[in-house]
Amino acid sequence: MNTENTPARPVKKILFVLFTPIGDVLFASPMIAGVRRAYPHAEITVAVNAAIGSFFDMSPDVDKILIIDPARGPTDLQKFFAAVGSIRPHQYDIAIGISAESNFYVAFSGARKQIWQRLPVGFWLWGPLDDSYQRTHAVLHYWRIVARLGVFPQTAEDLIPKWSVPPSDTLQAQQIISANGVTAAKDCPVIFLHPGAIGYGKLKRWPAENFAALANRLIDTLNAVIVVLGSHDDTEAETLIMEQTANRAISLVGKTSLRMSIAAISLCDIYIGNDSGLTHFAVAMGKPTIALFGVSNINQFKPCAQNPELLELLEPIPPRKPIGHFIGTEPLVWPKKFTPDNRMADISVDRVFASAMKLAELRSVERK
Repeated sequence: MNTENTPARPVKKILFVLFTPIGDVLFASPMIAGVRRAYPHAEITVAVNAAIGSFFDMSPDVDKILIIDPARGPTDLQKFFAAVGSIRPHQYDIAIGISAESNFYVAFSGARKQIWQRLPVGFWLWGPLDDSYQRTHAVLHYWRIVARLGVFPQTAEDLIPKWSVPPSDTLQAQQIISANGVTAAKDCPVIFLHPGAIGYGKLKRWPAENFAALANRLIDTLNAVIVVLGSHDDTEAETLIMEQTANRAISLVGKTSLRMSIAAISLCDIYIGNDSGLTHFAVAMGKPTIALFGVSNINQFKPCAQNPELLELLEPIPPRKPIGHFIGTEPLVWPKKFTPDNRMADISVDRVFASAMKLAELRSVERK
């Protein structure tokens, strides 16, 4: 099998296998840009599922998108080998995997140089022996993958994911929010609320009734235009928020794709949301953001702000031990068990409201 020790020769084709959630793809984007910088003339392809493929349409660091329907578990061999069959004919010079799942596809890619995400030795039994692994941010974990190619971050800017919305997406998002009654005014901030977050049995979600109470205070105090954003999975929270705000909020729940949701966020004045992909994109676009954390390891997954003044990162008081970790932190054979709790409710409405007022004041100062 080809390995990382294959002798060097001109690199013409590079493949990234990106079978991870969208937030992790965003965290990996500075590293992908670094590889582009190191191999400016190579053709770079990303292998992704259909939901994520469109995010690379406008990327200056990606030349081709290979849409793959990945296997759903270790027994789904038919899909796995079908995916491998669509990768191998391209004869990539380098294939790079950024997750445990992606590593399997890299191993069968046929690329002459295979770069895998190296996980701590024996992590599947006892987790990492070095505590520094648990204190390292995901962005740095991804950079360490390509260190074996001699590719490293050159400045602090290389550690901060950034995202720009194409003008065509901005126009389409503007049409969508206008059609739903969202109008901007100088003295009426447009504030987006995202009550959703997947994973961990919805433990990452701040209570919907708290979002509703916050919305009412923002409307009464700031005359804010409140927009509730989310997918069809968030309809229960949407219903409660709309009822408890007497329909003074505007709902876009289920009305926008993931890509259009991100484009819509680029148009708001303040974004407030749980630990989710949308929250990370809001920060990556430089939007004033309140991020509500409490389940994930904040050392590994906290948003990376271009301007720290525009990020309010709130956790429960008192702090709790994290449940969600970067791959390689938790053992697989004897995983740590967790009991569902109500930790996110320990982030008070008062604290979130105070953070919103702080960001609103920054907005008013900027507009003077």
